[in-house]
Amino acid sequence: MPFGNIIWEDGKARFDEHLFAKIESEIDAIEAGTEPCGFSTEAFSVLYSTVYHMCTQKPPYNYSERLANFIGRRAKRVGDKYPPCSESRKRWLKVVSLCFKYLERFYFPRMKMGPLNEWLENKMNEAAVQRERMRKAAKLLPEKVLPQVGPHRGSVSGRLPREWQGAQAPDRMVG
Repeated sequence: MPFGNIIWEDGKARFDEHLFAKIESEIDAIEAGTEPCGFSTEAFSVLYSTVYHMCTQKPPYNYSERLANFIGRRAKRVGDKYPPCSESRKRWLKVVSLCFKYLERFYFPRMKMGPLNEWLENKMNEAAVQRERMRKAAKLLPEKVLPQVGPHRGSVSGRLPREWQGAQAPDRMVG
């Protein structure tokens, strides 16, 4: 398959449709107890070639950094979806690591990012840690800091002391 310059939107759409959707449908099939159909050699070759071409194009079409950020964001979403050490998570990591092997071989060492598999696992764990911190912080906040819910729906008068509510503001400020 001959490639010209691949623009970001086309490459991202190809990964969304042919890689990430396929991985998730395979994981769902495994969890449902059915046999997954797997990736064909041709489909995997097209995805790997897309990564290769997106990483080796001349600027402004070189998308190595954007690809790394893109799969990092995807890993965070998957970290929310699949529990740590689950077979689903391991399968997702394996397929994505294989597909983006070129990125790992040439971009990751240059940026001193370590192995792709470990980097993706850390991104997945970051999402879980961040979610846990937010949950704990929400528990610790005092009620008066949280917006009040009621007839005023967070209006200023809903937060005024009772004796001030309904009072008329002076016509003129005293200076």
